[in-house]
Amino acid sequence: FSVTARLPELQNLLPGLAGGFDADIVMQGPLAEPDITLDASSSVITFQDIVVQGISIDADVAQAALQASSLTIAVGEVQVAEQVVQNIRVGADGTRAQHALTVFADGPQKTAIDLAASGGLSESFDWNGLIDAVRLEVPAHTITLASPTALQWNNSDKLFGIDAHCWTTEETNLCLENDVIAAASGDARITLAQYPLARLNPFLPAESTLDGGLGIDADIAWGDAQPGGLKATINTRIEDGGF
Repeated sequence: FSVTARLPELQNLLPGLAGGFDADIVMQGPLAEPDITLDASSSVITFQDIVVQGISIDADVAQAALQASSLTIAVGEVQVAEQVVQNIRVGADGTRAQHALTVFADGPQKTAIDLAASGGLSESFDWNGLIDAVRLEVPAHTITLASPTALQWNNSDKLFGIDAHCWTTEETNLCLENDVIAAASGDARITLAQYPLARLNPFLPAESTLDGGLGIDADIAWGDAQPGGLKATINTRIEDGGF
């Protein structure tokens, strides 16, 4: 069957909602594993202080994504109060068992994210995959993921895990030194190696400067065995420092 939706006045559906939305949907095959084609768009949708402009959604799903499928989402701009995110693009290709995901967005205050991931979903909806690459743009820094990093989602136990990995900016590494499971109890070891303090100078008052390199070793533990549920031990060091 096919459905064509033209909703030019969304305010009739929900107070505070405004704008319009168009969609064409075609569904074929058995309901348990259908083929779905979706083409949807909107020039602008607003809800309270949220404004979303230039929405486009295209999906081609084969046999409920058991066969090769694709999804593309593009959004020109999202504004929440004074914060604006632009040029949002999300893409997914592949099957449930093997797929790839890309995300890009220009954030507020000259920030941006460019991410690529891949993985597979099991019949029990456990997910195992990799963050293949990440590039973050933040003021005065470009941060990249040093190497592909494994992620896991255990659906039956509702547990998320991430392997040890490092983020790199120029010659500085910020690392999670151990594999971490987001469980009721656990621990994480985080290190920062030789962060050049001079990179903070653009954010300091005029005629104030910092020199030297900052290093941090942090051990964080959580769970009922920890006083108050959380314990953190942080050691810092500054080499050749000056102000």
